[in-house]
Amino acid sequence: MLKYILGGVLLLVVVSISCRWYFGTEKMFYDAVKEELKSVEKGDDEIIAVEDFESLPELLQNYLKKAGVIGKPRVKFFKVEMTGEMMMDREKDFAPVKADQYTFLESGTRLFYISMDLNGIPINGLHYYNSEEAFMKIKVLDLIKVIDHSGQMMQKAETVTYFNDLCIMAPGGLIEEDIKWEVIDDKQVKGTLSKHGHEVSAILTFNEDGMLENFISEDRIYIDSQGNSSNIPWSTPMSTFGSVGEFYLPKVGKAIWHYREEDFTYIHLTLENVSVNTQNYSK
Repeated sequence: MLKYILGGVLLLVVVSISCRWYFGTEKMFYDAVKEELKSVEKGDDEIIAVEDFESLPELLQNYLKKAGVIGKPRVKFFKVEMTGEMMMDREKDFAPVKADQYTFLESGTRLFYISMDLNGIPINGLHYYNSEEAFMKIKVLDLIKVIDHSGQMMQKAETVTYFNDLCIMAPGGLIEEDIKWEVIDDKQVKGTLSKHGHEVSAILTFNEDGMLENFISEDRIYIDSQGNSSNIPWSTPMSTFGSVGEFYLPKVGKAIWHYREEDFTYIHLTLENVSVNTQNYSK
C-alpha cells in the first residue's frame, strides 16, 4: 500500500513540475525575454552626449548628468535585478521578494517577474506590457492562478509603471520617449508620457543634490483582487542613492497607494543591478 502512495506522490510531483515548466509565469517571462532580444537591433550603440538632452528642463538635465548617462549607450533595453519585501494586501504581513525585469524601448515592452516566499509558500507573478496588451498573473507554486488582470485599464496602469521605471532605473531612456515636460518650481517637473494609445502624467520631485526622490501619479489605476478598478494616487519615494551597475541612481525605495483614509505602503525594493543593452542573456 505504501509503495502506491509514494508512487502517487511522485507522480504528482512530476506532473506539477512539468505543468510549472510549460505553463508557469517564470517560463512565460523568459520565453518573452528571449523573443524580444531577437528583435533588438544589433551593431554598435550610439553614445549619449549632453546635446541629446539639452532641451529638457534643467532639473532633468542635472539628474541625467548625476546619474552618469553621458558617454553611456543610448538605451535600447535594460535589465534590472531587485530584492525587497511586499505585502499582498493591507491585512497581510510583508514577505521577502526577488524580481527581474527587462524593458525594451523600441517595442515599448515591459516584462517583470517576481517571486515571493509567503510563509514558506512560493508565490510567482508576471507583469506583461506591450503595444497590444497588458496583464498581471499571480500564481501559488507558479501553478494555481489567484490573480489574472488584463485589459485597457491594466495597460494604462502599466504605462505609468513603464514611465516610473525609466525615471528611476534607466533615466537615459527618457530622451527616447514622447514626453512633454512642464516646470512646476525649482524642485519639481511634470512629465506627460504618450505610449500605446495612453497619456499618463506624473510629478517628479528632486532633492538638494539633484537626485530624483519621488514620482507621484494619479493615472496608475488600482485594480483589486476581484478586478475592480479605482483611481488612487500612487507614489514611489526614494530614500537611498548610490552606484547601481555603471550608474548612480535612486537605489532604495517603496511604492505607496494614497487612499483617502490612509496611505498603504505595499512594497519596498532595492535595486541590486541595472544593465543597459547587455546581450548576454542569463536566466
